[in-house]
Amino acid sequence: MTTDTMRALWQRKALWSVLATYMARGVAVVVYLVSVPLALSYFDQERYGLWLTISSMVAYLNVTDLGLGLGLQNRVAEARGQRDEDSLSGLLTTAIVAMLAMGGLVASVGVAVVSVAPLDRWFHLSSAQVTHELNGALLITVLTFVCLLPMRMVASAQNGFQESYYSEIWNIVGSVFSLLAVWMVVAWHGDLVALVTATFFLTQLPSLMGIVHFFKRHSHMRWQWRAVHLKWFKVLFALGWQFFLLQIYTLLIWQTDNLVIATQLGAEQVVPYAVAFRLMWLPLNLLSSVPSALWPAYTEAKARNDWEWIQATYRRVTVGLILLASLIAAVLFVWGQEFIVGWAGDSARGSVTLMAGLCFYLVISVWTNCNAIMVNAIGRPLEQVVSGLVDALLNLSLSLLLIRVWGIAGVAWGTMLACLCISSWFLAWSIWRSTEHRVRPPWSEALRLSALPLLVSLIVGEGVAQLLPSLFPLLRLALGVSAMCAAYGLTVYFTVPLEWRAWLHDRFQRLYQQRQWLWE
Repeated sequence: MTTDTMRALWQRKALWSVLATYMARGVAVVVYLVSVPLALSYFDQERYGLWLTISSMVAYLNVTDLGLGLGLQNRVAEARGQRDEDSLSGLLTTAIVAMLAMGGLVASVGVAVVSVAPLDRWFHLSSAQVTHELNGALLITVLTFVCLLPMRMVASAQNGFQESYYSEIWNIVGSVFSLLAVWMVVAWHGDLVALVTATFFLTQLPSLMGIVHFFKRHSHMRWQWRAVHLKWFKVLFALGWQFFLLQIYTLLIWQTDNLVIATQLGAEQVVPYAVAFRLMWLPLNLLSSVPSALWPAYTEAKARNDWEWIQATYRRVTVGLILLASLIAAVLFVWGQEFIVGWAGDSARGSVTLMAGLCFYLVISVWTNCNAIMVNAIGRPLEQVVSGLVDALLNLSLSLLLIRVWGIAGVAWGTMLACLCISSWFLAWSIWRSTEHRVRPPWSEALRLSALPLLVSLIVGEGVAQLLPSLFPLLRLALGVSAMCAAYGLTVYFTVPLEWRAWLHDRFQRLYQQRQWLWE
């Protein structure tokens, strides 16, 4: 294939991946918006807080894949970029066998820990019944997760083929099933154990269907015991151990907050923080899906030494996402508390200090994620590991310190300040250095283009909030958000460089005139 043909193929696959990811994330958002008030109407704050904490613990179990999943994704993408089809089956089969062995170890250790751990003291539980439910829920969580480890390897291989859109289709079905699980537990008056069992079982059924579909599409990737070899494990682990350290860092950043609050203030205090954090995380998850979908394309382009395409795509995506993140952060800061009270009830209300910390963190996280994806895609995850571990340790230290000053808001500010001081600038510098100045992070451009629109939208939003205090809440919220979006969009349009406007006009024109290209 010619370079232009390859670029067109990358673009189509990346676009389909982005669209499918957005659909999956959109469905997940709707499911979450419905499931939270449904669960809170049945479970007390303590049990719901424990459910949120268990969900955080699941993320800790993800590190048991030793980074082989992400390593497999990169190796598969590289093999395809170099047209090395012979190694694909060996890589996948070896990864699955390794996860089967790891699953047995995790099951043994997990059951032993849950059986002897003083959970009632750790989480300040109110009764023996709650302790009993928590023990059962944790055992189900550990055993279920063990079954998921081999399945994750297939999903990683599919991502390496730039076919993550298939995985996202199954994720959509899984999200719908998760809502069904919550409804069944509430309707049949189940307890915490029933909630965990139903959720994990129903959400993973589509993943099994996805595995069957993958092996039907790629018959050359059939299971072959003779393909299992120590050399493939060494190939995967040579890169995977860096991703393993990266996963540990990610856990400490994203999943420690709920555990810190539960152990320091009690499980019921997790609810207002988790609801506010989730409200911030939902748009962050949507925005992060774009660079994540481009990861395999970046890796394949690097294998072909196409740095021009990488720089252009990276610049446009990063600046565009920062602009969107700034708008969303402004909207959440002005209207976030009002939305939370109307959606989840007054018990989930967060403070202004909490919302401010999370909004700052939203923008910084989008910037950091764009850089992190680039660092990982070009095969330099150790750069992220170094900064990430320092970031994580600082995050934990600041959270434990500030929680004593600001309560749950201190945890948000600890997380934000750690990311701002460490990862936000270090990863950008790493990209510049490791690519020999061929890829330049557009931090100054993103800051310059987002500052004025952000200020204008905040002024407009506060103006609407002050001028229409007695209006029907839903109508007031709709008018306020619409006014902020309009003000932000107009300001961005008239402040961006002419080349950006020309590029947007050209894209819209091409999509209108050549709509069939998506299906080629």
